[in-house]
Amino acid sequence: MKIIFFTYVLIFATKFGYSQTVANNNVGLSLTLPEIALLDIEPNNSVVSISLPTPSEAGLLNKKAENPNAKWLNYTSAVKSGKYRNVTVQIEYGNVPAGTRLSMMASSGVGGRGVLGFSNGQITLSSTPQKIINLIGGAYTGNGANVGHALSYYLEVIQVGILDYETSGTLGLVFTLIDN
Repeated sequence: MKIIFFTYVLIFATKFGYSQTVANNNVGLSLTLPEIALLDIEPNNSVVSISLPTPSEAGLLNKKAENPNAKWLNYTSAVKSGKYRNVTVQIEYGNVPAGTRLSMMASSGVGGRGVLGFSNGQITLSSTPQKIINLIGGAYTGNGANVGHALSYYLEVIQVGILDYETSGTLGLVFTLIDN
């Protein structure tokens, strides 16, 4: 009987003698992801020059001049899911010389990661904001020349009879990264 009692006590002690205690402790963690909208023109803020070349023969007129890949547009964008941004451009000051048209084009995005925007093709510049890049999501292009979107400028004669070389000057362009 002593053996049975001892065995019973041993089983009871084994079952309940090695109990474990589990403690839970909750810790709050706050995460913040900021909305980001940054835009930059690279490689620097120098003036882009574009001029019609002088004809090589009397009776001829060079009607178009271009400055391809003159600058690079870089951006970083963090947006709410399902939202997009655009880049607009407009002439802030100065005038396009009479008889000419000034246009520009952004290339497809190069470098970076995320949802890079799409070029809106060649546009004619004016004082009204126009979309040059559409549908930018959460993305970054990289920083500097040769990443982002190459900006090419075009000057074209549209009315020879009103050309005036004295109307040459400087224009100021404003690029804006805006919510769609």
